[in-house]
Amino acid sequence: MNRSRNKPKHAVFLLLAELLNSDKLPPITLGVIALNAIIYLELFELDYPSIESVCLSAWYILYSKQWLRLILSPFFHLDDWHLYYNMISFSIKGRSLEKRYGSGYFLVLILIFSIMCGLMLVGVEYLAFMLFDNKKYLRNCGAGFSGVIFALKGIFELNNKRKIIIDY
Repeated sequence: MNRSRNKPKHAVFLLLAELLNSDKLPPITLGVIALNAIIYLELFELDYPSIESVCLSAWYILYSKQWLRLILSPFFHLDDWHLYYNMISFSIKGRSLEKRYGSGYFLVLILIFSIMCGLMLVGVEYLAFMLFDNKKYLRNCGAGFSGVIFALKGIFELNNKRKIIIDY
């Protein structure tokens, strides 16, 4: 079943235009962007899981033991603008970091950050559940590449010898 017919695509076309007008992207960066777009648009005749079946929450990991969500959730996006902003941000960091560290090391970083960010989210949700004794914290469900991008941003900023400033 191809659900992509009902998905808005305006931002996906904007993403494509941005990428075509930018400098050449290294292979892993380009591949990750392409993979995210392919999954969002469901371009091939595959049985794509729904966002609800891959989103990440403490409940699904800790109690239902659905470990595959740790790997899949970063590559699924809620809407076309979510995909657009994540991939534009990723393209900037990916271009720099992949050229600096090489494609193999950069791929390993992405895989490690994908899983570690998911585990961190599960840990924070479980801690909130324990502190506030409210099961709603176990049932929150997230998806997207933002956690990986934020982790890459830390490395990107350190490599550019800028201070990392967090405004509250």
